[in-house]
Amino acid sequence: MILCCSTFCFFTFPLTAQQLFLTAKYDHNGIPDPKFTSNEWKIDAIEGSFLYILFRQDKEIKDPKLYLFVDKQIITEKDGEIVTSFEEYDNKKIYIHKKRNWAAIQYTFSQAGVYKLSIAGADKKTLISKEIKIRYKSKILFSNDLNEQKYPVSHQKIFTLEEGKKGIHIFIKDEIPFDSESLKVVIEKQSQEGEYLKYTEEIFFIDKQLRFSFFEQIFELKGKYKISVFKDNEEILAVVFLQVV
Repeated sequence: MILCCSTFCFFTFPLTAQQLFLTAKYDHNGIPDPKFTSNEWKIDAIEGSFLYILFRQDKEIKDPKLYLFVDKQIITEKDGEIVTSFEEYDNKKIYIHKKRNWAAIQYTFSQAGVYKLSIAGADKKTLISKEIKIRYKSKILFSNDLNEQKYPVSHQKIFTLEEGKKGIHIFIKDEIPFDSESLKVVIEKQSQEGEYLKYTEEIFFIDKQLRFSFFEQIFELKGKYKISVFKDNEEILAVVFLQVV
């Protein structure tokens, strides 16, 4: 399971009456790490990804438990107009076992979308709410064959040297347009010492509105390879590994 924060926020958190954070890391005092805290995250499209929902307030939490309510945004059309609203998606209990002013719960997000997170007291009255956005991470797929729509017929990560010499299709896709005029693909090969050294690097110019692209790469040597794809602003889209045997 891998996840990533879509924006790194380098700032400190002022303490107000109540605060709610979506974070991948916090310390023993319940302070979220700014570098791993954001309202927008990318998750694995297949396995999902877990994050911590962290609640803080300026006074000790007196309730024996809190409630986490998770609502998911739905989009409908009414009288020709697009209407957005939130509907109940999930809820969890957070039991308070220690005297402190914060509480956290690990939560797994498995679907992309806009969510409203709410923390309520034992009386189920809402203390604080926050909207967050979950998107799927970019994907890289490998195949030695494509169909008529130029989509991989099969997905695999291990190829024979014969297949590698014929060329392996490397397919890159995202749920939103790349918004980039080019994609830089860096391929590194693992050395005998286990270090990945540059094997080749190429730049492909694309339509900014594309959500998928592919290219063919020939592999002349057996070994393990690391493929990294970057947008033209050096933002990394995805990293994945394949093996030629």
